[in-house]
Amino acid sequence: MRYFVKISFLSFLSFVFLTTSANANWAYSETKSAFGDSSVKLAATALGGYALGMRCSKGKREAIFITSEKEFEPDSLKLANGTHPVLLLRVDDLGVVELPGAVVGTNGKMGMIAEVPNEVLMQVKDAKRRVAIAIKLITGTFHETTFAVRGSTKAVGKLIENCQVQP
Repeated sequence: MRYFVKISFLSFLSFVFLTTSANANWAYSETKSAFGDSSVKLAATALGGYALGMRCSKGKREAIFITSEKEFEPDSLKLANGTHPVLLLRVDDLGVVELPGAVVGTNGKMGMIAEVPNEVLMQVKDAKRRVAIAIKLITGTFHETTFAVRGSTKAVGKLIENCQVQP
C-alpha cells in the first residue's frame, strides 16, 4: 500500500508541477495501468509549494493535499495518524467539510489523503472563487491554503464524468 501511495504521489507531483502554471489553473489527467484495465483519473492544481488534487481509481474517490513541509519521520507519521487527522475543505463560502484521512509522506514532502464524498466533488466543480484546505491534527490546524478555481469546472467536471460520479 505504501509503495502504491509513493508511486501515486510521484505521478501526482509530476503531473501538477508540469501541467500547472504560476496562475494555478486546474488540469485533468488520466493514467492507464500497464497491468490491467484500471486507470487513475486526476484533477489537480498547485500554488507555491502546495498541491491539491481530486482523484478516482477502482471506484474510490480521494482528495490529495501535498504541503511544502518536509516528510515526517516514521515515528512522527505513526503518531500523527494515531490522532485521527482530518482534512478540512471549504468551497467558496459553503460550510467546512471534515474529511477523516491519513497523513502520508513521499518524495520528501508531507501530505494527506482522504476519501471524498460525491457532493464535495460537485462543490469543487461548481466553485466560483476558492477552494480552501488545511490539515487538522490534535495539536491544531496547519497548512491552510486557498487555491484559485480557474479551470476547476472543466477539470473536475471531466473527473466526475469519467468516474461516473452521481450527484
